[in-house]
Amino acid sequence: MKIRHITTAMAFASVVGFAGAASAISTTGNLQQDVHSSLGGNGNITATVSGSTVTLLGNANALDKAKAERVAESYPNVDRVINLVNTPS
Repeated sequence: MKIRHITTAMAFASVVGFAGAASAISTTGNLQQDVHSSLGGNGNITATVSGSTVTLLGNANALDKAKAERVAESYPNVDRVINLVNTPS
């Protein structure tokens, strides 16, 4: 029983460590291009900017939806991201 908890904790720590390293996002200065580049699946997401708000529209799996949001949030002067991307049920 104790081994299972230790293994789970180690796996969680590995995932957290990996996520931290992956969170450093570099940008090209072209938001739409960076959002598109972040997609790993067959998703299609469009990013539009109005003032300091980015709106994400399209279709993608949950992982790509989250990645696109992180990319948009990483841009300077972006205060709000509205993520309206549809995910398959």
